[in-house]
Amino acid sequence: MRHQWLLVSALLLAPAVNAQHFDARNSAMGGAGVASSHYSLAGITNPALLTRYGESDTFGMILPSLGVLVMDEDDLVDALDQFQSDFDDVRTRLGSGSATPADLTDLSNQLLALDGKTARLEVGAAFTFALPSLNLAIVTNSYIDGAMFPRIDPNDIAQINGATQDFDLDTLQSEMVGLGVAISEVGVAYAIELPLPGLNFSVGVTPKLQRIDTYNYALSVQSFDSADVDDPQFRNDQTEFNFDFGAALDPIPGLTVGLMARNLISNDTTTAPTSGQPFTYSIGPTLTIGAAWDMDWVTVAADLDVNEYERFKRGDGSQMLRAGAEFDLVHWVQLRAGLQHDLEGTTEDLFTAGLGISPFDLVHIDVAAMTNLDSTYGAVVQLGFTF
Repeated sequence: MRHQWLLVSALLLAPAVNAQHFDARNSAMGGAGVASSHYSLAGITNPALLTRYGESDTFGMILPSLGVLVMDEDDLVDALDQFQSDFDDVRTRLGSGSATPADLTDLSNQLLALDGKTARLEVGAAFTFALPSLNLAIVTNSYIDGAMFPRIDPNDIAQINGATQDFDLDTLQSEMVGLGVAISEVGVAYAIELPLPGLNFSVGVTPKLQRIDTYNYALSVQSFDSADVDDPQFRNDQTEFNFDFGAALDPIPGLTVGLMARNLISNDTTTAPTSGQPFTYSIGPTLTIGAAWDMDWVTVAADLDVNEYERFKRGDGSQMLRAGAEFDLVHWVQLRAGLQHDLEGTTEDLFTAGLGISPFDLVHIDVAAMTNLDSTYGAVVQLGFTF
């Protein structure tokens, strides 16, 4: 069952996504979108942008946006796969009496080398329906934030080195922990323009219901049995109310400055305890400022997280700088590229790129890809319509 622990964790959390959402245009532009998002996505990225639309725009929808991002910067998957393979081999050789002290030392060193490694997974889906003439949108957004990491028992090192029979390896206490949250949101976004002389200024709000499913499962590091992964004892869920606030200002023609305050009501959710240890997932205010310069066929955008966002309160905080550009070719094809940088250094830089096809400005097909050119890969696909 090599590599299945990562896949199964994704499937288990999927019912309900460093991104708290995925959309193909913004993801291709490094994740920037607080000041540059299309009105059809404004209810998620910045509700104030619902007031930014053309004279002929009456309705827009996204059906849907789907994204996934897998991060294994520590090469945990390969290291775990190698340990499990060698574990089976050494256990067989112990049973036949052919295992050497060097075999045992190598196996214990591999187990010890797993300590401190982490792999992460983000998955997301979004649906939106926007009526720009009413400055109104209905949004649904689901995202998964998952992590896998080992919890190594130091006593296992001595137990492996001293093993003389195959059954001596059956009682290792080291575990692989699957930790995640799936958050499903349903909200209604509304924006208004405020009368400021000579300035286009708007504010918006997205009140929303959030269902929060947490998942905490520990399994032996040397083997994997998926039979009990979906057991309710490893899950907790709760429903909360929250809201987002956004603002957008056009100080000069072509330039938009935006602000997005997400999840203004703080909420800490505790997972079910596994092996006697629960974890806490934090949902709290995150403030992002952004700017976008629209030069008709070129749009340049950048976002900056003002505060650090910490997830499971285990040293995994991030503070992102996102930047990108879009090149619109004859209004039918859009080429995009960008960069995402974590100021806290928790995650490596991401390079992004994407393509949009929008014939007659009616059907919008968008794709995006993200990578750090080594161990992190992601993709987003999106289908939208505007009338």
